[in-house]
Amino acid sequence: MLAAGRITDAIARLSALVKAAESWALEQELERIATMHHLMMQYLAQGVDDPERHKMRATLVEDLYRLTDCCVSSAQLKISTDLYSTRRRMGEGGNFGSYLAQYRQQLNKINLLESVEPASRDTATIATLQREATALEGKMFNAVWVTFPMSEEQTAGLSDFLLDAHTPWTVQCLIISALFLSLNKFYDEGKARVLARVYAGSPHPQVQLRALVALALTLFTYRRRLTFARHVNDLIDIIAAVPSCRNDIQAVFLSLARSRNTGNIGRRLNDELMPDISKLRPGLFKKMRQSDTPIIDITDADANPEWQQWIKDSGIERRLREFNEIQMEGGDVFMTTFAHLKSFPFFNSLSNWFLPFYPTQPDVYAQLGDIVLPRFVDKNPLMCDSDKYSMLFSLASMPADRKEMVRNQLEGAIPPDAAEELEQLHENDRARESIANTYVQDLYRFFHLFSRRNEFYNVFNTSLNLLEVPGLNELVDDEATMALVAEFYLKNGFDDDAITFFSHLLKHYPQSSSHLYQKMGFAHQNQGRFKQAIEQYKRHELVDADDEWTLRHIAACYKALHRPDRALDYYRRALELKPEDVSLCLNVGHCLLQTDAVDEALKFYFRADYLDGDKHRAWAPIAWCSFLARNYEQSERYFVRLTSEGKPSWNALLNYGHLLLVTDRRAQAIDTYVSALSAAKNDHDAFLKQFEDDAPYLVERGLPQEDLPLVMDAVLELHSHHLSS
Repeated sequence: MLAAGRITDAIARLSALVKAAESWALEQELERIATMHHLMMQYLAQGVDDPERHKMRATLVEDLYRLTDCCVSSAQLKISTDLYSTRRRMGEGGNFGSYLAQYRQQLNKINLLESVEPASRDTATIATLQREATALEGKMFNAVWVTFPMSEEQTAGLSDFLLDAHTPWTVQCLIISALFLSLNKFYDEGKARVLARVYAGSPHPQVQLRALVALALTLFTYRRRLTFARHVNDLIDIIAAVPSCRNDIQAVFLSLARSRNTGNIGRRLNDELMPDISKLRPGLFKKMRQSDTPIIDITDADANPEWQQWIKDSGIERRLREFNEIQMEGGDVFMTTFAHLKSFPFFNSLSNWFLPFYPTQPDVYAQLGDIVLPRFVDKNPLMCDSDKYSMLFSLASMPADRKEMVRNQLEGAIPPDAAEELEQLHENDRARESIANTYVQDLYRFFHLFSRRNEFYNVFNTSLNLLEVPGLNELVDDEATMALVAEFYLKNGFDDDAITFFSHLLKHYPQSSSHLYQKMGFAHQNQGRFKQAIEQYKRHELVDADDEWTLRHIAACYKALHRPDRALDYYRRALELKPEDVSLCLNVGHCLLQTDAVDEALKFYFRADYLDGDKHRAWAPIAWCSFLARNYEQSERYFVRLTSEGKPSWNALLNYGHLLLVTDRRAQAIDTYVSALSAAKNDHDAFLKQFEDDAPYLVERGLPQEDLPLVMDAVLELHSHHLSS
């Protein structure tokens, strides 16, 4: 209603919500808005020229949105049992200012005690103060999260705290996540301004990039509402003043796009890689036991070239290489691995899902007793913070001897003289793009794995297209970035999204390659929209009439549209360009067969067979064409070859049964039909439909129509007998 600008209807609807809230302040606010709107409409009806009218209208829409949020918040506070409302009822909102002051005092005490010589430090008191400070961090997080709306004084104090050089960067990051989670519930202009100011004013990349990710997701979530908002341009101006802003927001956009493929990566890991590893292990262990060495650990397989070759031949090496490439491109390959390691007590606390990893984190230290393992885990630039905590808590639960073994392996993995080089590498890997990417992964885990995730709006279930965000789209829009996103979506099966971005490129960057039409056509073809695919392919054809790939795909689309005549034209053109292409020869034959040019189709099938070597892909169509041409001897010769030397499809066996039936070998025909039905995985419907479709060919060749049901009854009875025996 408000998105459509229907202010009068919105005021009428909102009055009921305001009454239910039983708040004098909300009633007064609605009355003020209604009065302003009435006066504006009155001036309009009187023909008064008001240059500020559109600004006033936008202000009223913003105020109505805010009032609606306040009414909903008030109603939920009374009846909702979700975590947000429960925290508010416990009085955790609004008093974060006092928590900030207490936290500063704790830091001052800790710094004072740590300023003395190490030998003289009161470590017990320091540890107690640190535990109290950690508890305060959780309280600050909750207070910022549930405070709505936030006053100007509160937002100013929060900005100062987040930009204070004495505030630990880890705490700054934590509070930024609290702001994002709060904005995920209700939009608040003041909180959005804090995020923009922190991005523009913080010297720490970790803090900056988190603020930018949070702001981008917030603006996307409320993109329709913010169409009328006047302050959005101010927010964009604040972040745009940062020299790296354009590169940063484009990196964020790419990370958000990659997050949409996380589910696909997980399915590939579970459906492709893990089954292969499960099959590999018994065989590999057997080979290891048969060798002259007692090693039976798969991690030591590189000690034997034969084992390496066996792993390579299994296909696992190729799959591992593919997943490694996905990971290096920023893909989230750890989600599936660590999804089952989020049940540690640490993750019962909401704020811990957003806590940046640091080796001295108290919960980690309490579990492990030192910071050796945490330091090495911290150096992994490809793991998000949530997974680092999962890994260490998992290691902490290991027996002492295994834990010691892992520690020794990590310590020995890097020579001492490489420490400086490793630190530089770590800094390089912690580039701004990596920070944005791993933070997006942290957020993704929260919205998909937190035990009460259903109480939160999951923005990752949306398109995450920042081009739809007013103001932000101008920073995101870059030809190279748009091309990367489009190619990524096309490669990973997000065809409609790919079309959106390819269309954007063609519209806004006219110099873009005509190959974009090819890719749009391919995306349409993948979705079964063959007419639209042909339209796009033909646009590329205008530029390059001899592109074999395009001709082949146009033909395939016409074939899918049951236009074998048009498909034949394009297959012939493609074949002229690649005269020894077996697939094209076969497709020309198929189209000729569909247009009843049986003899000519046979010529292309024989040509394909000649070119195909020992693959024999043309044998089945040669056998069928020969049957249609009533050359039964030749037909049987190829059917026999298929059954004796190849693995015939159930359709080929069905066709062989037809040949046997019309040549008066009914018993053999029925047996072959039964074999065809078994090869069709006992799919009676598909088998019977194909038999009915082929019935005219049998009748034309002399088989009585009334015999066909009898033949099928015999086939089904014999097949049933085989299944039961």
